[in-house]
Amino acid sequence: DLHDGVIQSLAGINLQLENLRVQAASLYPQNEDPLVRIQQSVQREIVALRDFTQQLRSYDVDSGNFLGFLSGLAVKFQVEHGIATRFVPEIESIELQPNVCGELARIVLEALINVRKHSQASEVLIRLGYRNGDMVISVLDNGLGFGFTGHRTHDELLASGAGPAVIMERARSIRAKVSIESVEGSGTCLEISLPRK
Repeated sequence: DLHDGVIQSLAGINLQLENLRVQAASLYPQNEDPLVRIQQSVQREIVALRDFTQQLRSYDVDSGNFLGFLSGLAVKFQVEHGIATRFVPEIESIELQPNVCGELARIVLEALINVRKHSQASEVLIRLGYRNGDMVISVLDNGLGFGFTGHRTHDELLASGAGPAVIMERARSIRAKVSIESVEGSGTCLEISLPRK
């Protein structure tokens, strides 16, 4: 509730800045209005605070509602950020401990936040299925790529320090592995592999 109040306050300040900017439009050349820069800063802080509060939020996710959670997350992400997002489950149900479901939910959320912040993607696909006995969640985007072209395994990402730190740490806590397939300028596929017990 505290964070929601701060976000509402920042949104109110942003509206006031918009009113001032419109009133002062004739005073400054088009690209030199200081109110535009201030308003952009406030907008960035609103988005950053929303991301932070989502990361802190405790999700009540278990095997029974995990697929529905990912489906809803995809819809919400598309509505809030204008990036076409789909969730495609290749399985009908899962059997995982609630703490594992919660960590996987946060990993997917963090992956989507990274897509929004860094990729300039227009489309995202979240897939969930099984491969070689492991449950695999994939987050694919058509953005800029991860700064390299090729495939990096979990161990390679750890050794290079180039992996997404929050996702790597959350994956470690549930004995999952992270891998990234990247084509620079064309997109990224981040995969989380969780061994079946």
